[in-house]
Amino acid sequence: MSNDRFVDVTRQGYFQRLAGSFGGIAIGFLLIVATVPLLWWNEGHAVKAQRGLDEATKLVVDIQADKADAANNGKLVHVSGDAVSHTPVRDGDLDLVFNDVILVARNVAMYQWLERKDTRTVDEVGGGQRSETTYSYRQDWSDQWKNSEAFKHPTGHANPQMPLQSQDWAATGTTLGAFAIEREALLQLQAGSPRKPDKTPDGWKEDGDGLYRGTDPSAPKLGDLRVRYSVIASPAEVSIMARQMGSGFETYEMPNGYPIFFVNEGMRSSEEMIKHQRDTEMMITWLLRGLGVVLMWVGFCLVMGPLRAFANVLPFLASVAGFAIAVVALALTLPLALGTIGLAWLFYRPIMGLILLTIGIAGSYVLVRYRHRIAPASASARPA
Repeated sequence: MSNDRFVDVTRQGYFQRLAGSFGGIAIGFLLIVATVPLLWWNEGHAVKAQRGLDEATKLVVDIQADKADAANNGKLVHVSGDAVSHTPVRDGDLDLVFNDVILVARNVAMYQWLERKDTRTVDEVGGGQRSETTYSYRQDWSDQWKNSEAFKHPTGHANPQMPLQSQDWAATGTTLGAFAIEREALLQLQAGSPRKPDKTPDGWKEDGDGLYRGTDPSAPKLGDLRVRYSVIASPAEVSIMARQMGSGFETYEMPNGYPIFFVNEGMRSSEEMIKHQRDTEMMITWLLRGLGVVLMWVGFCLVMGPLRAFANVLPFLASVAGFAIAVVALALTLPLALGTIGLAWLFYRPIMGLILLTIGIAGSYVLVRYRHRIAPASASARPA
Protein backbone atom coordinates (compact mmCIF):
# COMPACT_ATOMS: atom_id res chain seq x y z
CA MET A 1 0.00 0.00 0.00
CA SER A 2 1.51 3.32 -1.12
CA ASN A 3 1.89 6.31 1.22
CA ASP A 4 2.91 9.94 0.77
CA ARG A 5 3.13 12.70 3.35
CA PHE A 6 3.48 16.47 2.97
CA VAL A 7 3.68 19.12 5.67
CA ASP A 8 2.61 22.70 4.92
CA VAL A 9 3.48 25.41 7.44
CA THR A 10 1.72 28.77 7.39
CA ARG A 11 1.86 31.76 9.70
CA GLN A 12 -0.61 34.52 10.40
CA GLY A 13 0.38 37.80 12.01
CA TYR A 14 -1.53 39.48 14.80
CA PHE A 15 -3.28 42.00 12.54
CA GLN A 16 -4.18 39.32 9.98
CA ARG A 17 -5.90 37.29 12.69
CA LEU A 18 -7.62 40.40 13.98
CA ALA A 19 -8.96 41.25 10.52
CA GLY A 20 -10.11 37.65 10.04
CA SER A 21 -12.02 37.72 13.32
CA PHE A 22 -14.00 40.77 12.16
CA GLY A 23 -14.85 38.89 8.97
CA GLY A 24 -16.28 36.10 11.11
CA ILE A 25 -18.86 38.46 12.64
CA ALA A 26 -21.00 38.36 9.49
CA ILE A 27 -20.83 34.57 9.35
CA GLY A 28 -21.76 34.38 13.02
CA PHE A 29 -24.83 36.57 12.54
CA LEU A 30 -25.88 34.47 9.54
CA LEU A 31 -25.61 31.28 11.60
CA ILE A 32 -27.68 32.75 14.44
CA VAL A 33 -30.34 34.10 12.09
CA ALA A 34 -30.54 30.86 10.10
CA THR A 35 -30.74 28.68 13.20
CA VAL A 36 -33.91 30.32 14.56
CA PRO A 37 -36.15 29.27 11.61
CA LEU A 38 -34.46 25.84 11.55
CA LEU A 39 -35.40 25.22 15.20
CA TRP A 40 -38.90 26.59 14.64
CA TRP A 41 -39.48 24.40 11.57
CA ASN A 42 -38.10 21.34 13.36
CA GLU A 43 -40.55 21.70 16.24
CA GLY A 44 -43.42 22.28 13.85
CA HIS A 45 -42.50 19.16 11.88
CA ALA A 46 -42.19 17.12 15.09
CA VAL A 47 -45.70 18.09 16.15
CA LYS A 48 -47.01 17.50 12.62
CA ALA A 49 -45.48 14.00 12.58
CA GLN A 50 -46.77 13.13 16.04
CA ARG A 51 -50.30 14.28 15.27
CA GLY A 52 -50.25 12.60 11.88
CA LEU A 53 -49.18 9.29 13.39
CA ASP A 54 -51.73 9.66 16.20
CA GLU A 55 -54.44 10.08 13.58
CA ALA A 56 -53.05 7.16 11.58
CA THR A 57 -53.61 4.79 14.52
CA LYS A 58 -57.30 5.68 14.38
CA LEU A 59 -57.74 5.55 10.60
CA VAL A 60 -55.65 2.54 9.56
CA VAL A 61 -57.55 -0.54 8.41
CA ASP A 62 -55.91 -3.95 8.68
CA ILE A 63 -56.65 -6.00 5.56
CA GLN A 64 -55.74 -9.39 4.14
CA ALA A 65 -53.40 -9.67 1.18
CA ASP A 66 -55.46 -12.25 -0.72
CA LYS A 67 -58.16 -9.80 -1.85
CA ALA A 68 -58.13 -6.19 -3.06
CA ASP A 69 -61.49 -5.14 -1.67
CA ALA A 70 -62.86 -2.12 -3.56
CA ALA A 71 -64.57 -0.96 -0.35
CA ASN A 72 -61.13 0.05 0.96
CA ASN A 73 -60.22 2.26 -1.99
CA GLY A 74 -58.83 5.56 -0.75
CA LYS A 75 -58.44 4.32 2.81
CA LEU A 76 -55.25 4.04 4.85
CA VAL A 77 -54.62 0.31 4.96
CA HIS A 78 -52.09 -2.04 6.50
CA VAL A 79 -51.24 -5.38 4.94
CA SER A 80 -48.55 -8.01 5.52
CA GLY A 81 -47.62 -11.05 3.50
CA ASP A 82 -45.17 -12.62 1.07
CA ALA A 83 -43.89 -10.34 -1.68
CA VAL A 84 -43.20 -12.37 -4.81
CA SER A 85 -41.25 -11.24 -7.87
CA HIS A 86 -42.29 -12.44 -11.31
CA THR A 87 -39.47 -10.94 -13.37
CA PRO A 88 -35.68 -11.08 -12.96
CA VAL A 89 -33.56 -8.10 -11.94
CA ARG A 90 -30.82 -7.14 -14.40
CA ASP A 91 -27.52 -5.33 -13.99
CA GLY A 92 -27.21 -4.03 -17.54
CA ASP A 93 -23.70 -2.67 -16.96
CA LEU A 94 -22.26 -6.14 -16.41
CA ASP A 95 -24.96 -8.14 -18.25
CA LEU A 96 -25.95 -10.07 -15.12
CA VAL A 97 -29.37 -11.50 -14.27
CA PHE A 98 -30.67 -12.20 -10.76
CA ASN A 99 -33.66 -14.51 -10.50
CA ASP A 100 -36.07 -14.92 -7.59
CA VAL A 101 -35.24 -11.62 -5.92
CA ILE A 102 -37.31 -8.52 -5.21
CA LEU A 103 -34.35 -6.21 -4.58
CA VAL A 104 -30.68 -6.15 -5.64
CA ALA A 105 -28.05 -3.76 -4.26
CA ARG A 106 -24.72 -3.41 -6.07
CA ASN A 107 -21.80 -2.04 -4.09
CA VAL A 108 -18.81 -0.87 -6.11
CA ALA A 109 -15.43 0.06 -4.65
CA MET A 110 -12.33 1.29 -6.47
CA TYR A 111 -8.71 1.16 -5.34
CA GLN A 112 -7.66 4.80 -5.44
CA TRP A 113 -5.73 7.62 -3.82
CA LEU A 114 -7.23 8.96 -0.59
CA GLU A 115 -6.28 12.24 1.09
CA ARG A 116 -6.20 12.86 4.83
CA LYS A 117 -5.73 16.30 6.33
CA ASP A 118 -4.56 16.99 9.91
CA THR A 119 -3.97 20.53 11.17
CA ARG A 120 -2.23 21.64 14.36
CA THR A 121 -2.14 25.30 15.35
CA VAL A 122 0.06 27.01 17.93
CA ASP A 123 -0.46 30.53 19.25
CA GLU A 124 2.75 32.53 19.46
CA VAL A 125 3.76 35.40 21.71
CA GLY A 126 2.94 38.68 19.99
CA GLY A 127 -0.40 37.50 18.59
CA GLY A 128 0.79 35.45 15.63
CA GLN A 129 -0.25 31.89 14.91
CA ARG A 130 1.66 29.01 13.37
CA SER A 131 -0.35 26.32 11.54
CA GLU A 132 1.13 22.99 10.57
CA THR A 133 -1.04 20.99 8.16
CA THR A 134 -0.11 17.44 7.28
CA TYR A 135 -1.52 15.94 4.07
CA SER A 136 -1.23 12.16 3.92
CA TYR A 137 -1.90 10.17 0.76
CA ARG A 138 -2.45 6.46 0.52
CA GLN A 139 -4.05 4.02 -1.89
CA ASP A 140 -7.00 2.11 -0.49
CA TRP A 141 -10.53 0.94 -1.31
CA SER A 142 -13.41 3.42 -1.35
CA ASP A 143 -16.97 3.16 -2.67
CA GLN A 144 -16.94 6.91 -3.39
CA TRP A 145 -14.84 8.34 -6.21
CA LYS A 146 -12.31 10.89 -4.95
CA ASN A 147 -11.63 13.80 -7.28
CA SER A 148 -7.84 13.97 -7.12
CA GLU A 149 -7.82 17.35 -8.87
CA ALA A 150 -9.18 18.80 -5.61
CA PHE A 151 -6.31 17.34 -3.59
CA LYS A 152 -3.87 19.82 -2.03
CA HIS A 153 -1.01 17.90 -3.68
CA PRO A 154 -2.50 16.27 -6.80
CA THR A 155 0.80 15.59 -8.57
CA GLY A 156 1.48 11.87 -8.45
CA HIS A 157 -1.93 11.15 -6.90
CA ALA A 158 -4.20 11.16 -9.95
CA ASN A 159 -7.27 8.92 -9.73
CA PRO A 160 -8.83 7.39 -12.83
CA GLN A 161 -12.57 7.84 -13.39
CA MET A 162 -14.80 5.32 -11.62
CA PRO A 163 -16.62 3.51 -14.45
CA LEU A 164 -19.29 1.91 -12.22
CA GLN A 165 -21.31 3.29 -9.32
CA SER A 166 -23.19 1.61 -6.50
CA GLN A 167 -26.85 1.16 -7.41
CA ASP A 168 -30.09 -0.52 -6.28
CA TRP A 169 -32.68 -2.22 -8.46
CA ALA A 170 -36.14 -3.56 -7.62
CA ALA A 171 -38.07 -6.18 -9.53
CA THR A 172 -40.98 -5.03 -11.70
CA GLY A 173 -44.32 -6.77 -11.37
CA THR A 174 -43.80 -7.77 -7.73
CA THR A 175 -47.01 -8.78 -5.99
CA LEU A 176 -48.20 -9.07 -2.40
CA GLY A 177 -51.12 -11.45 -2.66
CA ALA A 178 -53.68 -9.66 -4.83
CA PHE A 179 -51.76 -6.38 -4.71
CA ALA A 180 -49.02 -4.98 -6.97
CA ILE A 181 -45.98 -3.30 -5.41
CA GLU A 182 -44.22 -0.61 -7.42
CA ARG A 183 -40.43 -0.57 -7.63
CA GLU A 184 -40.27 2.80 -5.84
CA ALA A 185 -41.92 1.19 -2.80
CA LEU A 186 -39.52 -1.76 -2.76
CA LEU A 187 -36.54 0.61 -2.89
CA GLN A 188 -37.43 1.69 0.66
CA LEU A 189 -36.13 -1.71 1.81
CA GLN A 190 -32.49 -2.59 2.53
CA ALA A 191 -30.95 -5.59 0.79
CA GLY A 192 -28.80 -7.53 3.22
CA SER A 193 -28.15 -11.10 1.99
CA PRO A 194 -24.98 -11.54 -0.13
CA ARG A 195 -25.58 -13.09 -3.56
CA LYS A 196 -22.87 -14.40 -5.85
CA PRO A 197 -23.51 -13.73 -9.56
CA ASP A 198 -24.36 -16.76 -11.66
CA LYS A 199 -21.64 -15.93 -14.18
CA THR A 200 -18.42 -13.96 -14.49
CA PRO A 201 -18.53 -11.13 -17.07
CA ASP A 202 -15.73 -10.71 -19.59
CA GLY A 203 -12.76 -8.87 -18.12
CA TRP A 204 -13.74 -9.78 -14.55
CA LYS A 205 -12.82 -12.60 -12.19
CA GLU A 206 -14.38 -14.20 -9.14
CA ASP A 207 -13.43 -12.71 -5.77
CA GLY A 208 -15.13 -14.57 -2.94
CA ASP A 209 -18.85 -13.84 -3.28
CA GLY A 210 -18.23 -10.96 -5.66
CA LEU A 211 -16.35 -9.83 -8.74
CA TYR A 212 -12.95 -8.26 -9.31
CA ARG A 213 -11.53 -6.32 -12.23
CA GLY A 214 -7.78 -6.20 -12.02
CA THR A 215 -4.76 -8.47 -12.02
CA ASP A 216 -4.56 -9.82 -8.48
CA PRO A 217 -7.12 -9.24 -5.65
CA SER A 218 -4.40 -9.88 -3.07
CA ALA A 219 -2.21 -7.11 -4.55
CA PRO A 220 -4.61 -4.42 -5.85
CA LYS A 221 -3.45 -1.66 -8.15
CA LEU A 222 -4.72 1.84 -8.84
CA GLY A 223 -8.07 1.69 -10.66
CA ASP A 224 -8.93 -1.91 -9.75
CA LEU A 225 -12.65 -2.48 -9.09
CA ARG A 226 -14.43 -4.68 -6.57
CA VAL A 227 -18.16 -5.43 -6.84
CA ARG A 228 -20.43 -7.06 -4.25
CA TYR A 229 -24.13 -7.83 -4.52
CA SER A 230 -26.73 -8.20 -1.79
CA VAL A 231 -30.37 -9.11 -2.31
CA ILE A 232 -33.77 -9.67 -0.76
CA ALA A 233 -34.81 -13.08 -2.02
CA SER A 234 -38.30 -13.82 -3.31
CA PRO A 235 -40.64 -14.58 -1.63
CA ALA A 236 -39.98 -12.14 1.24
CA GLU A 237 -42.21 -11.14 4.12
CA VAL A 238 -43.17 -7.48 3.69
CA SER A 239 -45.50 -5.09 5.52
CA ILE A 240 -47.03 -2.00 3.89
CA MET A 241 -49.03 0.94 5.26
CA ALA A 242 -50.38 3.27 2.58
CA ARG A 243 -53.50 4.34 0.68
CA GLN A 244 -55.16 1.53 -1.24
CA MET A 245 -55.98 2.42 -4.82
CA GLY A 246 -57.49 -0.54 -6.62
CA SER A 247 -54.91 -3.30 -6.42
CA GLY A 248 -52.03 -0.91 -5.73
CA PHE A 249 -50.75 1.54 -3.15
CA GLU A 250 -49.94 5.25 -3.07
CA THR A 251 -49.04 7.86 -0.47
CA TYR A 252 -51.79 8.65 2.06
CA GLU A 253 -51.75 12.28 3.12
CA MET A 254 -53.08 12.82 6.62
CA PRO A 255 -55.46 15.77 7.25
CA ASN A 256 -52.50 17.84 8.52
CA GLY A 257 -50.41 17.02 5.43
CA TYR A 258 -48.16 14.33 6.97
CA PRO A 259 -47.45 11.68 4.29
CA ILE A 260 -47.68 7.95 4.98
CA PHE A 261 -46.22 5.28 2.73
CA PHE A 262 -44.32 2.87 4.95
CA VAL A 263 -42.68 -0.32 3.67
CA ASN A 264 -40.93 -2.63 6.15
CA GLU A 265 -39.40 -6.05 5.78
CA GLY A 266 -41.01 -8.72 7.96
CA MET A 267 -44.50 -9.35 9.29
CA ARG A 268 -45.09 -6.17 11.28
CA SER A 269 -48.37 -5.03 12.77
CA SER A 270 -49.68 -1.53 12.11
CA GLU A 271 -48.79 -0.61 15.72
CA GLU A 272 -45.19 -1.76 15.19
CA MET A 273 -44.87 0.19 11.92
CA ILE A 274 -46.22 3.38 13.50
CA LYS A 275 -43.93 2.97 16.52
CA HIS A 276 -40.94 2.50 14.22
CA GLN A 277 -41.82 5.73 12.41
CA ARG A 278 -42.29 7.56 15.71
CA ASP A 279 -38.83 6.47 16.82
CA THR A 280 -37.35 7.62 13.51
CA GLU A 281 -39.04 11.01 13.71
CA MET A 282 -37.95 11.47 17.33
CA MET A 283 -34.33 10.71 16.45
CA ILE A 284 -34.40 13.24 13.58
CA THR A 285 -36.00 15.85 15.84
CA TRP A 286 -33.31 15.54 18.52
CA LEU A 287 -30.50 15.52 15.96
CA LEU A 288 -31.78 18.77 14.46
CA ARG A 289 -32.25 20.29 17.92
CA GLY A 290 -28.64 19.48 18.78
CA LEU A 291 -27.41 20.77 15.42
CA GLY A 292 -29.36 24.00 15.87
CA VAL A 293 -27.97 24.65 19.37
CA VAL A 294 -24.39 23.96 18.24
CA LEU A 295 -24.68 26.20 15.18
CA MET A 296 -26.15 29.00 17.27
CA TRP A 297 -23.36 28.65 19.85
CA VAL A 298 -20.73 28.77 17.08
CA GLY A 299 -22.44 31.85 15.69
CA PHE A 300 -22.22 33.70 18.99
CA CYS A 301 -18.57 32.64 19.38
CA LEU A 302 -17.78 34.07 15.93
CA VAL A 303 -19.59 37.32 16.70
CA MET A 304 -17.43 37.76 19.82
CA GLY A 305 -14.32 36.53 18.02
CA PRO A 306 -12.62 39.95 17.89
CA LEU A 307 -12.51 40.01 21.70
CA ARG A 308 -10.34 36.91 21.66
CA ALA A 309 -8.33 38.28 18.74
CA PHE A 310 -7.39 41.36 20.77
CA ALA A 311 -6.08 39.06 23.51
CA ASN A 312 -3.91 37.03 21.11
CA VAL A 313 -0.82 39.02 22.10
CA LEU A 314 -0.36 36.54 24.95
CA PRO A 315 -1.40 32.90 24.29
CA PHE A 316 -2.46 32.37 27.93
CA LEU A 317 -4.61 35.50 27.87
CA ALA A 318 -6.17 34.36 24.58
CA SER A 319 -7.05 30.97 26.15
CA VAL A 320 -8.77 32.69 29.07
CA ALA A 321 -10.65 34.99 26.69
CA GLY A 322 -11.65 32.02 24.54
CA PHE A 323 -13.06 30.17 27.54
CA ALA A 324 -14.96 33.25 28.68
CA ILE A 325 -16.41 33.76 25.19
CA ALA A 326 -17.51 30.12 25.06
CA VAL A 327 -19.32 30.48 28.40
CA VAL A 328 -20.99 33.76 27.43
CA ALA A 329 -21.96 32.30 24.04
CA LEU A 330 -23.57 29.38 25.86
CA ALA A 331 -25.40 31.77 28.18
CA LEU A 332 -26.79 33.56 25.12
CA THR A 333 -27.51 30.38 23.15
CA LEU A 334 -29.54 28.52 25.77
CA PRO A 335 -32.27 31.13 26.33
CA LEU A 336 -32.50 31.98 22.61
CA ALA A 337 -32.54 28.35 21.42
CA LEU A 338 -34.85 27.10 24.17
CA GLY A 339 -36.92 30.26 23.81
CA THR A 340 -37.35 29.60 20.08
CA ILE A 341 -38.29 26.00 20.77
CA GLY A 342 -40.62 27.10 23.56
CA LEU A 343 -42.36 29.71 21.39
CA ALA A 344 -42.75 27.12 18.64
CA TRP A 345 -44.34 24.75 21.14
CA LEU A 346 -46.50 27.60 22.44
CA PHE A 347 -47.72 27.97 18.88
CA TYR A 348 -48.17 24.24 18.31
CA ARG A 349 -48.60 22.89 21.89
CA PRO A 350 -49.10 25.55 24.57
CA ILE A 351 -48.48 23.45 27.72
CA MET A 352 -45.12 22.03 26.59
CA GLY A 353 -44.17 25.47 25.31
CA LEU A 354 -44.63 27.05 28.74
CA ILE A 355 -42.50 24.31 30.32
CA LEU A 356 -39.64 24.82 27.83
CA LEU A 357 -39.75 28.59 28.17
CA THR A 358 -39.54 28.22 31.97
CA ILE A 359 -36.51 25.91 31.63
CA GLY A 360 -34.80 28.37 29.28
CA ILE A 361 -35.36 31.36 31.57
CA ALA A 362 -34.25 29.38 34.64
CA GLY A 363 -31.12 28.15 32.86
CA SER A 364 -30.18 31.68 31.80
CA TYR A 365 -30.76 32.96 35.34
CA VAL A 366 -28.52 30.25 36.85
CA LEU A 367 -25.71 31.00 34.39
CA VAL A 368 -25.90 34.75 35.08
CA ARG A 369 -25.91 34.17 38.85
CA TYR A 370 -22.95 31.81 38.53
CA ARG A 371 -21.04 34.41 36.52
CA HIS A 372 -21.70 37.14 39.12
CA ARG A 373 -20.58 34.84 41.94
CA ILE A 374 -17.30 34.10 40.15
CA ALA A 375 -16.53 37.76 39.42
CA PRO A 376 -16.22 38.92 43.09
CA ALA A 377 -14.17 35.83 43.93
CA SER A 378 -11.76 36.59 41.08
CA ALA A 379 -11.48 40.22 42.17
CA SER A 380 -10.70 39.30 45.79
CA ALA A 381 -8.03 36.85 44.63
CA ARG A 382 -6.06 39.60 42.85
CA PRO A 383 -2.99 40.95 44.72
CA ALA A 384 -3.47 44.37 46.28
